[in-house]
Amino acid sequence: MRRRQRPTPKDAHERFWEKVEIDTDCWEWTGARIKNGYGNFWDGEAHRVAHRMMWALVKFPIPPGLFVLHHCDNR
Repeated sequence: MRRRQRPTPKDAHERFWEKVEIDTDCWEWTGARIKNGYGNFWDGEAHRVAHRMMWALVKFPIPPGLFVLHHCDNR
């Protein structure tokens, strides 16, 4: 009897973008949130704040000391 293979988990980038609603000028996070209202995402290594993860995916990695501000302030 042949064993069934487990399905491969979705890539973190694919899972991340499934939780972003892009239908206005402001991109809304639809996934999990932490107590202060910020989006929270597990990338397979650590929990990431969604707006910082989004910046790193769209722009470039965030250097230490750089702040990523919300244009829409929609947390």
